[in-house]
Amino acid sequence: MAHDDPSLDDPSQDDPIEAGGEWQMLRTKLADWAASDAPQTLWQQLQSPLKALALLLGGLFVLHLYSSVLGALEGLPLLPGLLELTALVWIACHGAPALLRRQERQTLIDQLSQRWQRLRH
Repeated sequence: MAHDDPSLDDPSQDDPIEAGGEWQMLRTKLADWAASDAPQTLWQQLQSPLKALALLLGGLFVLHLYSSVLGALEGLPLLPGLLELTALVWIACHGAPALLRRQERQTLIDQLSQRWQRLRH
């Protein structure tokens, strides 16, 4: 019994790697693209977004680590209350008197703005 379609008799037509057609064309196009300066141009275009993504992921990791540490500390009995009490005592002894005097308050505001400017630049 003869087949009407000659491609059924040829097993190389079933495998695109052996057939060469589209697979060979794709390999040629990829080789041409790799040989051109397109990969370098693409890398230069993606460099800034990749850095931003890396910083974002790093920041999320630090926040997750920080929340894990705080969660572990919160689980210890009496520690959260003692830390709050320590903060209130420090503010009462050191922070409030400095903020009541105008000159020291202005000095504190100037120091904070200088730190902010250094942080931004």
